[in-house]
Amino acid sequence: MDRSAGSAGSRCPAAAWPLGSGRFANCRLTVRRPEGVEMSSPKDMEPERTLTLSPDDARKIAHFLSLLLDIGSSPGAAQSRERAAETPDRATLTARARAVLAERKRRTVLFPAVLFGEIAWEMLLWLYVTEDEGERQTIGRLANLVGAPHTTALRWIGYLEKEGLIERKPHPNDRRTVFVHLLNEGRNHLDRWFASLAEPLVSN
Repeated sequence: MDRSAGSAGSRCPAAAWPLGSGRFANCRLTVRRPEGVEMSSPKDMEPERTLTLSPDDARKIAHFLSLLLDIGSSPGAAQSRERAAETPDRATLTARARAVLAERKRRTVLFPAVLFGEIAWEMLLWLYVTEDEGERQTIGRLANLVGAPHTTALRWIGYLEKEGLIERKPHPNDRRTVFVHLLNEGRNHLDRWFASLAEPLVSN
């Protein structure tokens, strides 16, 4: 099997039969007479013979060759590429967070808000959405967004801070104002959560 280059920077079988999709989409399979090998019949002396495969066989060969090429790479490289391909982009993740917030708000149209007391979770959601839009939240604004008294908001902010999910930072010019930010740990957890949703929520 000839593994000559089918395109710049990639290895693939030479011309004869298309190998389906993926990295071998533009490659073809060829069976060649080995150099210096004495053949036993005139038919075997043909300089090149084409092997005919079904589309299913071609896909299996392409998959097998992909596995072989991944053996020499770092452990888990193939799985990492698959995960990267499946991870939604930032705009999709943020849209899912907005949809969750909208659905939570819509519940209060039919039910008393006191039934849905997840203040810490809503704080994380609001920070996730508004920071993506470039908006910084003070303690007071964050308390208003989640509909919690200032003292209750402070208690949950303290808890989330101890968990390493958020941090408080004073305003550079006004020491009376304190901003609340997501830390990388909190943002990464939220990224994974929204990426794990099978489909984006749809809100009206």
